[in-house]
Amino acid sequence: MGKLRMGITRTFLGWTKHALPTLSERLLSGSSADGTVDLSEMLIVVPGSAAGRRLLELLVEGASQHKLALIPPEIVTIGALPERLYVEQKPFADHLTQQFAWIEALKLVPREILSPYFPHLPASDRVSDWLPFADLLARLHRELAADALDFSDVVDKGSKLDSFPEEERWRVLRQVQEQYLQTLDRLSLWDRQTARLFAIEHNECQTDKRILLVGTVDLNRAMRLML
Repeated sequence: MGKLRMGITRTFLGWTKHALPTLSERLLSGSSADGTVDLSEMLIVVPGSAAGRRLLELLVEGASQHKLALIPPEIVTIGALPERLYVEQKPFADHLTQQFAWIEALKLVPREILSPYFPHLPASDRVSDWLPFADLLARLHRELAADALDFSDVVDKGSKLDSFPEEERWRVLRQVQEQYLQTLDRLSLWDRQTARLFAIEHNECQTDKRILLVGTVDLNRAMRLML
């Protein structure tokens, strides 16, 4: 059975009132004949947790005021949405574990390969000395993943340009990234950004809920592909 692809409907809430009260009123207006408002099939996505809490408060207050029985929706932030669209195959590595994995990856790649591009690598094994390099790579990793890319994609796309002087640098970075992912794999952990790209590549994104995006105006490319 093929996956059902739903159409996108854009609704403008207007400028005369704040968005969340207007949305709450519209959602509550769809009550059934017995006075029940069943929003359980909805996955409402908001910009932040404060907006999510406020929307739920408005729904509860509005339902109480109009004597309606409310079955609330699931409300998540935009940052939490991706993990609602695919099944996690392994536990995710936390931030600290990722930092140590990047440090381990840097140490596993021979220094003579890294030194032309990382000329000031620490001579010591102190974690604090290695953290700036690990954080730099982690930031690049996240920024590219937001555009549904990894270091290999930079190498592949760059090699097709007439001039791409950074190709060798990115080949080295790709080697470090591969070591990073292998380090997490040995720990039976998953990198969250890579898991999302894997879900996109293998067409794993799906949900049985109706997704309602509220005020989420800055969706990155990876998020758009998942949706």
